[in-house]
Amino acid sequence: MRLVILGTGGMAHQHARAFSAIEGVTAVGGVDVDPMRLERFCTEHNIERQFGSLDAALAWGEFDAIANVT
Repeated sequence: MRLVILGTGGMAHQHARAFSAIEGVTAVGGVDVDPMRLERFCTEHNIERQFGSLDAALAWGEFDAIANVT
């Protein structure tokens, strides 16, 4: 499953770690309105795609699910 994480604050780190421990789940994108926080989060969790809005992630569409951690 290809997963996008919406919101990259404190709890999102717990979600990213938990999802990465599940076989077959890959976080493929992060979404946040704060570009610095988003960049740090994606770098820390080796997430390739970064989106400044949910609309941008939806337009890309290359994922199976979104974890709403806002």
